[in-house]
Amino acid sequence: MTDAKPLILLPGMMADHRLLADQQDSFPNLIVPPLPEHHPSDTIASYAEKIADTLRPIGPCVVGGVSFGGIVALELARHLDSPGCILISSIRSPRELPFRFRVLRPISFLPQSAFNALTFGIAGLVRPLMRRGVQRRSDQMLASPFFSWATRATLCWKGCDPAIPIGQIHGDADLTFPIELTQPDEAVTGAGHMLVATHSDIVNEFIQQFVASGD
Repeated sequence: MTDAKPLILLPGMMADHRLLADQQDSFPNLIVPPLPEHHPSDTIASYAEKIADTLRPIGPCVVGGVSFGGIVALELARHLDSPGCILISSIRSPRELPFRFRVLRPISFLPQSAFNALTFGIAGLVRPLMRRGVQRRSDQMLASPFFSWATRATLCWKGCDPAIPIGQIHGDADLTFPIELTQPDEAVTGAGHMLVATHSDIVNEFIQQFVASGD
């Protein structure tokens, strides 16, 4: 592994390098780059280019990400010398977003401040239906400028084709990105959206095989 090309993985929305602790233990060549500041006008494509700027100069590297990080990784691959992209609990295109996300697309074209206000209003209507723990988590996410931006950016994402091999692993019980809307290379029985943490051994084996297939 020490001579292997760098492996760059991006954590999911509202997560950091700790989400990928098991992968950091298994892959000495793994880089989890700190995420740069976003600007309200950033798209996922422009944000990925910011990440690429923090990594240059870097040679051939496999990129990937978890959930939202996988979406950004698809765009990131276009700016780096990457022979492949790994998607963990993520999607390949906007067409694979569940209906509850796609139905919000019309409001994604509002200015960020208006989008935030409307999102808060919608959340307020459904909040009484949430369990207390879910309410707290929802409140924390809505209070985060990054979460609001990333949600809007995902709704506006037009998709991309990095023109490289893509390896996708997904839990068959994923409620965030239901597996029936996407076509993973490997489905993990009984795994939810936190597949990277709950089934890290399977994920690590998938990563190792994907990287080896490109050598």
